[in-house]
Amino acid sequence: MEGDSFHVALLDGERKPVAIEQQALTVVGGERTKPARLPVETVNNRFVTPVPKGEEVWMLLQIKPSPGARKFRVRFRHDVTSCPECGKQRWLCECVAKKSKTEG
Repeated sequence: MEGDSFHVALLDGERKPVAIEQQALTVVGGERTKPARLPVETVNNRFVTPVPKGEEVWMLLQIKPSPGARKFRVRFRHDVTSCPECGKQRWLCECVAKKSKTEG
């Protein structure tokens, strides 16, 4: 995520960037009761889409590796609320990871 946009890069098995050629990305996000299809553009060999408004929104990314291939889907909840312990946004918070290391 950069600013108010998600940046999606495609990586190969060695975690090296793959050139975006025939691949396609579709993004749906927003409130669960009123999801919207979000615009996607290609910038600097990455897919870029705006972050939907709201503190906790569901995102669905559908990636199509080539025109004749099947899509695969990724669903996740984008949560921008703050952690009460460290004050960072939840997706940046490490409190849970630190607790599990000390407890386990």
